[in-house]
Amino acid sequence: MGKKDNFWYIFEIKHRNKLVSYKDVDDFLKKIKKSEFKNKKIKLFFISKSGFTEQAELLYQKSKINFLER
Repeated sequence: MGKKDNFWYIFEIKHRNKLVSYKDVDDFLKKIKKSEFKNKKIKLFFISKSGFTEQAELLYQKSKINFLER
């Protein structure tokens, strides 16, 4: 997490050898909505070692999250 140009950059990183699921992404979004950042300018990033499921990709398309694969 860090701040630059009035935006907070928040990262979720998964190192396991398993695709990131819809639930993983949804849980990340729920954490942000409950956090102190819910009313701030944010840029969200989800980093995965093994990639993302198709369902996670669908949620990604509806959200503000940037997906990054290793």
